[in-house]
Amino acid sequence: MKPIKLVIKGLNSFIEEQTVDFGKLTDRGLFGIFGPTGSGKSTILDGITLALYGDIARKSSNFINTNCNDLNVSFTFQISGSVNHIYIVNRQFRRDKKTGNAKTHAASVREITENGEEILADSATSVNKMCREILGLSLEDFTRTVVLPQGKFSEFLKLEGKQRREMLERLFNLQDYGERLAQKLSRQMNAEKEKSNQLIGELNTYDEISEEKLNEQKGLLQEVSKALEAAQEKQKEVESRYKKGEEVWQLQKELKAYKEQEQTLKNQASRMKQEEEKLRRGESALKVMPFITACEKRRREITSHQEEQVILEKKIKELTLKKEEAEIAFKEISIEKDKKLPELRLNSEKLKDLIEDNAKLKALEETIQQTELGLKKLQESIEVFATQEADSTSHILKISEAVERAQKEEQSLRIDHLIRSKMEEGLKLSQGYEFEQKNYDKSMALQKELDKVKAACEIEWAKLNEALIQIKTTLEESLRQQEVHLSQVPISQEALLMKQEQLALGKEKWQRYESLNRELEGYLLQDKAHEEASKKLEIALNKQKALVETLKQQIEKEKVDYLAHTLRAHLNVGEPCPVCGSLEHPMQIGLDEVQMRNTKVNDLEMQLKEEEITLENLQKDFHQVQAQMGANHVSIERLQKEKTPLETFFKDRNIEVEEKEFTALSEALKTFEEKKQAFEKNVNTLKEEKNKLESEAKQRQTILEENEKQYFKCEEEIKKQLLVLKEIEVQLEILKKEVNAQDFNTMAQEIRAKDHKREELLNLIKAQNEQKEELIKKREVLQEKLNKYRASFERGLAQYDEQQKNKQDILMRMGGRMKDVLSLKENKNLELKAELENVLVFLKNETLLKAQLKGEIQYQSILATKQYAQYPLLGASLGALQIKLENLMAIINRAMQQIEDFFVQAEANKEVIDKQYEEVNKQLLEIKTMLQGLEKQLQDDLVGLEKSLREENLTEDEVRQYVLSKEKLDEIRKGIEQYKEDYSKLVGAIEAVQNKLGDRKLEVNEWNKLQEEKQQILDEVAGLTKSHINLVTVVKSIEEALAKLGKLREEKQKIDHKMAILTDLDKLFKGKRFVEFVAATRLKYVSLEASKKLKEITGGNYGLEVDEDSKFIIRDYKNGGAKRDASTLSGGETFLASLALALALSAEIQLKGTAPLELFFLDEGFGTLDDDLLEVVMGSLERIHNDKLKVGIISHVEAIKNRVPVKLLLTPAESGRGGTKVRLERS
Repeated sequence: MKPIKLVIKGLNSFIEEQTVDFGKLTDRGLFGIFGPTGSGKSTILDGITLALYGDIARKSSNFINTNCNDLNVSFTFQISGSVNHIYIVNRQFRRDKKTGNAKTHAASVREITENGEEILADSATSVNKMCREILGLSLEDFTRTVVLPQGKFSEFLKLEGKQRREMLERLFNLQDYGERLAQKLSRQMNAEKEKSNQLIGELNTYDEISEEKLNEQKGLLQEVSKALEAAQEKQKEVESRYKKGEEVWQLQKELKAYKEQEQTLKNQASRMKQEEEKLRRGESALKVMPFITACEKRRREITSHQEEQVILEKKIKELTLKKEEAEIAFKEISIEKDKKLPELRLNSEKLKDLIEDNAKLKALEETIQQTELGLKKLQESIEVFATQEADSTSHILKISEAVERAQKEEQSLRIDHLIRSKMEEGLKLSQGYEFEQKNYDKSMALQKELDKVKAACEIEWAKLNEALIQIKTTLEESLRQQEVHLSQVPISQEALLMKQEQLALGKEKWQRYESLNRELEGYLLQDKAHEEASKKLEIALNKQKALVETLKQQIEKEKVDYLAHTLRAHLNVGEPCPVCGSLEHPMQIGLDEVQMRNTKVNDLEMQLKEEEITLENLQKDFHQVQAQMGANHVSIERLQKEKTPLETFFKDRNIEVEEKEFTALSEALKTFEEKKQAFEKNVNTLKEEKNKLESEAKQRQTILEENEKQYFKCEEEIKKQLLVLKEIEVQLEILKKEVNAQDFNTMAQEIRAKDHKREELLNLIKAQNEQKEELIKKREVLQEKLNKYRASFERGLAQYDEQQKNKQDILMRMGGRMKDVLSLKENKNLELKAELENVLVFLKNETLLKAQLKGEIQYQSILATKQYAQYPLLGASLGALQIKLENLMAIINRAMQQIEDFFVQAEANKEVIDKQYEEVNKQLLEIKTMLQGLEKQLQDDLVGLEKSLREENLTEDEVRQYVLSKEKLDEIRKGIEQYKEDYSKLVGAIEAVQNKLGDRKLEVNEWNKLQEEKQQILDEVAGLTKSHINLVTVVKSIEEALAKLGKLREEKQKIDHKMAILTDLDKLFKGKRFVEFVAATRLKYVSLEASKKLKEITGGNYGLEVDEDSKFIIRDYKNGGAKRDASTLSGGETFLASLALALALSAEIQLKGTAPLELFFLDEGFGTLDDDLLEVVMGSLERIHNDKLKVGIISHVEAIKNRVPVKLLLTPAESGRGGTKVRLERS
C-alpha cells in the first residue's frame, strides 16, 4: 500500500481542511513529521486508520473537534503490482446529539480506472469489509505493521519469562491458540461432562426395562384379548333381546300417556263451544265498527274547523288596519330618498378623492424624508472613503521603501558558491576523520577484548568437558534403575480393565436385585389393599341390590293401589263397575287422593333411578378392583421369576470385597506408573543436560576458532584505518589553506547563521510585498466604492427634485377639492354642518398647510447647486387632516345609509303585511270549503252505519260490547283449530301404537331382569376392555423405552469417545505449550530476517539469533562472532537491533496481507539519543529506505529535523485562530 494523499477536516486538533501530499512527502525515500507536543502528529496516522477502518488505534469514540459537528476524511492510496490500482476512501462523521460521540454519516470507496471512477462500496460496513479485502489486514495488524514505536521493540528485545511469552502471543496474534483456546476447550469439556451425567441419569431410569418383561406383558395381553372377544359375543346376544323388550316397554308407556291426554281433551270440549260463540259475535262487531269510527272522526274534524274559522276572521280584521299604515309610511320615505340621496353621493365622491390625495401626499412626504436621509449618509460616506484612499496611498509608499532596503541587505549576505562547496567538503572530511578515529579506537578495544574472550573460553571449555563426563556416568545408572522398575509391574492395564468391567456388571445386577425386592414389596402391599377394597365393595354391592329390589316391589304395590283409586274416582252412580259389575259404589274417592298416589309413585321411581345409578357405579368399581388384582398377580409372578436367578448369582459372591480388591490393585498400578514417569523424566532431563553440555562445548570450540580469525582480521583493519586517517589529514590541510579557515565546523556555523539571516530577510521581503499587493487591492476597492457613492448621490438629487415637484402638484389639486367640500356647510344635517365648521377651524390654525394648499409657498429646484436643502414638511398636519376628512366622510356615509335603511325597512314591512293578509285570507276560504265537504261526508257515513247494523242484527251499544281486535279473534280461531287437530292426531296415535303392540306384553319384573342382565355384561366387557387398554399401553411403553435405551447407549459411547479426544487436547494445550511452540517457530524465521536487516544496517558488524529458550542473542562479528546478551548493548546498538527486529516483525505480519505496505513510521525514542548515537541512527535510516520502502519519522527533535530531506511541519491549534496547520518543507 502506497499512500498518495490524505485530506482531514474536524479530526482532533484539525479544524479547517488540511491536505497531506504523500507523493511529494515520500519522493526522497526518507521523510519526517515534526511539530511540538500536542500539535497533532499522531492524528495524521489516526486519519489514515479512520479512513480505512472507520476507527482509530487509540479506540476513542469522541475524536471530532469540539468546535465542529462534522468530520471529513479522504485517503487516496495505490496498491502496487503488475498492474497498479488506485483507490479513494471517503468518510463523513457527525456528532450524535444524545451521546456526543462520533457517528458515521456517509462512507464510500472508489477505484480510479481508465474509464473513470467505479464505486466499490457505499456504506460504513461494506467500506470496512472492502478495505480489509484490498489490504488483507485488520486494524490491529495494520497499526502493528505501519507504526513501529521504537521503545516497544527495545523492550521486547530484553524481556524474559511470562512477559516475553505474552508479548509474542500479542505480536503474532496467537491469543486464539492460547488462553482463549484453553477456555473454549474447558467449556466444551464441561458441556460434554454435563451431557454424560445427564445420559447416565436417564439410563438409570430404565433399570427395570428388559425384553423378558416385554414378553410377559404380551402373553397377558393375549389372554385378556381372548376373554374380551368372548364377552363381546355374549354382549351382542343380550343386547338383541334387550332391544326387543325395550321396544315393547316404550310402546306400553307411550299408549298410557296418549290415553291420559285423550281424557284431558274431552274435559275441554264445553269450553271450546263457548269460544266458538265468542268468535262469531266478535267477527260481526268487527264488520260494523269501521262505520262508527268514521262518523266519530267526521264530527271531530267539523268541530275543529269551525273553531279555526273564528280565529282567522278575527286575524283578517287586524291585518287590514296594519296594511293601510304601512302603505302611508312607504310613500313618505320614497319621496325623501329620490330628493336627498343623489346630492349626498356626489359630495361623498369628491371627499373620497380628497382623502386619497391626502394619503398620497403623506406617503410622498415619507419618501422625501427617506431620500433626504439617504443623501446625507451618501455625503458622509464619500468623505470617509476619500480619507481612506489617501491613507492607503501613503502606506504603499512606505512599504516600497522598506522592501528596497531589505533587498540591499540580503544581497550583502550571499555566500560564494565555490567557498560553500569547499566548506561542505571540509566538513565532510572532518566528520569522516572523527568517524574513522572512533573506528580505530574501537578496533584497538576489540583486539584487547578478543584476548580476554579467548582466555575465558579456554577455561569454560575445560569445565564443560569435566561436567560432560560426570553426567554420562549418572545417565547410565538411571537407565539401569529404570529397567529394574519396569520388571516389577503389579498387574497389566488390560487385566485391570477386565476386572473393572466384571465389577461394574456385578454392581449393576446387585442394583437390579435390590430394585426387584422394592418393587415386589410394593406390589404385595397393593394386592392386600385391593383385596380389602374388594370385600368392602362386595358387601356394599349386596346391600344396594337388596335396596333396589325393595324399591321395585314397593313401586309395583303403589302402582296397583293407584290404578284401583283411579277406577273408584271415575265410577258414577248407576254405572256398572268394570271389575265387579256392581251399580252401587259405597267407597267413593276424590281426585286429590288419586293425584297424591300418582305423586308418590313418581317419587319412588325417581329414588329407584338414583339407587340404580349407585348400584351401577358400585359394580364398575368392583370389576375395576378385580381387574387390578389380576394385573398385580401377574406382575408379582413376573418379579419372582426374575429375582430367583439373581439370588443364585449372589449366593457365593461379595461385591464390597471385590470392590476393595480392585481399588488396591488400581492404587498399586497408579504408584507404579508414577515411579515409571519419574524415572523417564529423570532420564530425559539427564539426556537434555548432556546434549546441552555437548552443544555448549562445541560452541566454545567454534568461538575459539572464530576468535583467531577475528583477531587476524582486526590487525588488518587497524593498519587500513591508520592509512585512511593520514590521507584525510593531508586533504584537510590543503582545504584549510584554500579557504583560509582553521575549523570547518566554526565556518559552517557562520555560513548557516548568514543563511538563516538571509532567509529571514527574504521572508520579510515576501511578506511586505504581499502586504503591498493587498493594500493596492484595498485602494482599488475604495476607489470603486467612492465612484459608486458619488454616482448614487447625483441620482438621489434628481429623484429628490422630482418628488418635491409631485408634492406641489398634489397640494394644488387638494386646494381646489377642499373648496368644493367646504361648500356643504349649507346642508341641513346638523352633524355634517358641525364637522365642516371643525375643518375650517383646523385649517385656520394650520397656517403652513393652508398656505401650501392655496399655492402661496413655491418649491425651488436644487439641481443647479448640486446641494440638497431641507424644505418644510407637513407631517403631523397631514395626519390630522386625514382624520378630519375621514370623520366627514363617515358622517356623509351614515346619512346616506340612514336614508337607504329607512327605505328598505318600510318596503320590507309593507311586503310582509301584504303577504300575511293574503295568506290569512286564503286560509279562511279553504276552511269554509272544507267544512261544507265534511258535513256532506258525515251524512253519507251515518247512512252506511244504519245499513250495517241492520245486516249484522246488532245495536251500536252491542257492537261496542262485543268488538275485539283482529289479533284477539285470530288467537281464538287458532285455539279452536288447534284443539280439533290435537284430538284428531291423538286418536290416530293411539290406534297406531295399539297396532304396533299387537298381542305383545312385558311385565315390570321381566323388564327389570333384562336391564340387570344387560348391565352385568356391560360391566364385564368394560372391565376386560380397561385391562386390555392398560396392557396395550404397558407393552407400547416398554417397546418405546427399549428403543430409547438403545439410542441412549449409542449416544453415551459417542460422548465417551469425544471426551477421550478432548482430554488428550487438554493435556496438549495445558500451560500454553502449543502457543510457545508456534511462537518459537515463527520467531526463528523473524530472527533470520532481523539478522539480515541488522547486518545490512550495521555493515556486517552485528547479527541476531534466538537461543533454545527463544531469547535474543546478538552476534558481534567485530569480536569474532561472539554472543552477547541484548542487555549489554549500548543505546545506539540497542536502537539498531530494535529497528531491525521491528522491520522483520512488520514483514512477518504483512505476510497475512494481500498488498505490500510501502511505508512505515518510527514514532518516539529519538529524544533520549546523544549526538553520536543520533548520527549512527540517521545513517542507518538513510541506508534502509528504497523505492519500495519509504521511512517516516515522527519526532520533535531539532537535530533530526535538519537531517531529513523532506519535512511535514505542523503548527499547533490556537484558540480563536483555527486548528492545526500543515506545510511541506524541503532541505
